[in-house]
Amino acid sequence: MVSFIGIALLERKRKLQIQKKDYEIGSENTIDIENDATDSEMKKICNEQEALSLVKIKIGDNNGDWIWKCLWSDDDKFFVKAVSKIALEKGAMTGTAYSLYVNRNGNIEEIPLN
Repeated sequence: MVSFIGIALLERKRKLQIQKKDYEIGSENTIDIENDATDSEMKKICNEQEALSLVKIKIGDNNGDWIWKCLWSDDDKFFVKAVSKIALEKGAMTGTAYSLYVNRNGNIEEIPLN
């Protein structure tokens, strides 16, 4: 099985589309990854490293400020968060800048900071 990282680096005719909805209480922000592959070739996130790599590719690191960490995973998804080095230096308790679920099918679900 070819890993997602290999597919992303080879850029195999995949069309990536990002859809974000406005932050609202109860709304869901989802980054959908669409591709032209058949179901057998669907992107599959197999481990924490692949989840972190996908998030770094799609979201970035805020010019080096964010450190991405995977806090837990289950059979369906990975819980990933970005910690801001600047926020920590300024005294923030956790420094959380971004919280996401990375589903094993490659979809990223944003968890609004409310």
